[in-house]
Parts: sequence; C-alpha cells; structure tokens
Amino acid sequence: MNAVAEFRSATSKGHRKAPLPPKDVLYLCLRMDAGRPIAHVAAEAGISRRCLAK
Repeated sequence: MNAVAEFRSATSKGHRKAPLPPKDVLYLCLRMDAGRPIAHVAAEAGISRRCLAK
C-alpha cells in the first residue's frame, strides 16, 4: 500500500472542502518536521501545497 492510500484510509471522509481534522494536521506537521519537503507531503495527502502551508 502506498503512502497516499495509507493516509486516506487513516483519515475521515468529509466533504471536498472540509478542513483537516486536528489529528491529520498533526500527522502532516510531523512529516514535515521529519525533513520531508512540503510539496511531497501535500501530494501524498492529496491537498495543495498552498493549503498545507496555511
């Protein structure tokens, strides 16, 4: 299973414009703090780099 599928299976299924739940924000921040580029983390999560930068 790839990273995108793992991330999507671990997250809740909200509507398209729903904000990310706090646990997902924490997960993404931890991945960026671990040294992953923001563009890669955003692509794996299926969101835009701009959205993740907020």
